[in-house]
Amino acid sequence: MPRRDVLLMMMAPAGTAVHTPVQVQKLAFLIDRLIGETIGGTGFHFKPWHYGPFDKAVYKVLEELERDDLVEINDMSAQMQPTQYRLTSLGEREGADLLQELRNQSPDTAEYVAVLSRWVREQSFASLLRAIYAKFPDMAVNSVFKDSLASVQ
Repeated sequence: MPRRDVLLMMMAPAGTAVHTPVQVQKLAFLIDRLIGETIGGTGFHFKPWHYGPFDKAVYKVLEELERDDLVEINDMSAQMQPTQYRLTSLGEREGADLLQELRNQSPDTAEYVAVLSRWVREQSFASLLRAIYAKFPDMAVNSVFKDSLASVQ
């Protein structure tokens, strides 16, 4: 599946709700690792970084989607907040169509995307990293996250 479609599809269950950078990165990573083969790959190549799995291509694709009026990017640095990513109404429709196509081919996989999307958005920053590091310890090797519960034994 093309990278742009992966991002639209994975954000679609949230409608136009905001995603933070960590949520977008980790959700794309989970889609890649857990169902990537099922959807024909994601085109992303995650590496362990300061806060777990990271691929700068995620941000590049989001910028392309913004140019196509499918994603809105709000730089919140002046408020000392993380950047916000949300689907536009056009992006929401396109993402929902992609998710429906997946549902037609593999209902369980589409439902899993929706569950992952909801789960990622419900987690705090720390709990999301803890869970990623627990399931994928290889992604914690370069972490600067110093939460004692996040350390992988």
